[in-house]
Amino acid sequence: MELWSNSKLEEIRNKSKICAENFDKSTTIAEIHITNLTYAIIGGYDTMTYSKNLGISEVPRTTNIKGVWRWWTRAALAGAITCARGINNIDWNSVERVVKEKVKDLLGSTARSSKLAIELDVNVKDDGLVPFKKLEKVPRIHLLSQPTKQEIEEMKRVTGITDKRTLKNMVKAEKLKLLKAYEPEALDIVLKVRAITLDLEKSEKEFLLRTLLLSLLFSGIGAITRRGFGSLTFKSVKSRFIPSHVINEIYGTKSTKDLENTILRFIKDTISKALEILKLEVSSNCDLEGVPNYPILTLPVTEQMSPEKPYPTRLKVIQIESDDVDILKIIGESTLKNVWKRIIRRKVSDHGKDLHTWVLGLPRDAAKRTGYLMRTDDSLKEARRASSIIIRPITKRDKQWYITILGFLSRDWPVKQLVHKSATSTRKVLDLPITSPIKSKIRSSKDVDNFVTSVFNSAFEFIIKSLKLYGGI
Repeated sequence: MELWSNSKLEEIRNKSKICAENFDKSTTIAEIHITNLTYAIIGGYDTMTYSKNLGISEVPRTTNIKGVWRWWTRAALAGAITCARGINNIDWNSVERVVKEKVKDLLGSTARSSKLAIELDVNVKDDGLVPFKKLEKVPRIHLLSQPTKQEIEEMKRVTGITDKRTLKNMVKAEKLKLLKAYEPEALDIVLKVRAITLDLEKSEKEFLLRTLLLSLLFSGIGAITRRGFGSLTFKSVKSRFIPSHVINEIYGTKSTKDLENTILRFIKDTISKALEILKLEVSSNCDLEGVPNYPILTLPVTEQMSPEKPYPTRLKVIQIESDDVDILKIIGESTLKNVWKRIIRRKVSDHGKDLHTWVLGLPRDAAKRTGYLMRTDDSLKEARRASSIIIRPITKRDKQWYITILGFLSRDWPVKQLVHKSATSTRKVLDLPITSPIKSKIRSSKDVDNFVTSVFNSAFEFIIKSLKLYGGI
């Protein structure tokens, strides 16, 4: 048997390498280079960016990105069907079946493979992790750093100290030091999207890459993303299936209206691609005034409207001057009742039962057994639901930030079981009045759709006015 020489082996290795590189190029349909625009909290098995026990830092994972990508793909497909048939002529069970099957076909499930795969190459800047101490004035960070009963008991056991206030302060100081976030531009990420099947049509590639871009723009990476954490900025997007001008227009924006129009065009383009793969056409008299069963992506309404008007998707862009930390503090505070009270010239000590913040995510204050809770049988328990409104820094120039407020109205809230518990009373939220910053008192309705619509629109306007309270325009 003839043995190959070293030079022959080297030739074979080089040819194999070239083959692999050519295969890589032929299957890669997009390469997206991104970095974090705002502080990012990436949770591991214990939801912490940095694990003291393991001595390692968590970085973004493909599974997390793909999960959010699926959400945006579902929302866009359901929105396209709504645009084709009209929101009040839809069998939502049928829509859900169609959407689920299409998402499984495109992005896989436990029973079938995805048509696309994601690969991440993540580099972390030296000293890119900073303690929560730097962010302690941001509302959500303040909440996360609060001592739990178990942590106080453990500190008491370890130190022998019995004074409760001292123990609380010690635990909080320890958490602010140990809990960490990635500072802006600490994460350098190259995301490759590969086609792993030959039957992926051009229209499917175009649609999926658009929903991927939307997920990266509006959902980002990590935790607390609906309050501005983990926002991303695009360094480059290489793909013949994505219009490059979209990213250029976002970062070349000269006004809030310019950015709104760019986003509107991109969402309209995404819905058009969804219609194409669903083989549907937009009805000339398409009705979009109504409440969907769950969040869907339709062409957003950008103007101020009456609190009673139901539209599935709303968008507003605000420009505001701030630094990297204060912008997250401002965003966080725009969702708080105390700030809303300032807008309607009410004392902080006055009641806020008519200010419905539950639509901005649950739980809210449930750890104290007050705030918004779910009544099941004879007990009250914590409810979980993501906010209907996403507040995202999209881009900035020097200290000028462009913040998008993107809202998704839907009826999938447990309002019939939801109660507001204070120190003195417990009442169903459906029995509470609603206050809007543009229409004072709104007559509360027992009809779930009308009630949720008024609460959603009021919250959306409160957030806009709160950001303007801090200098937003």
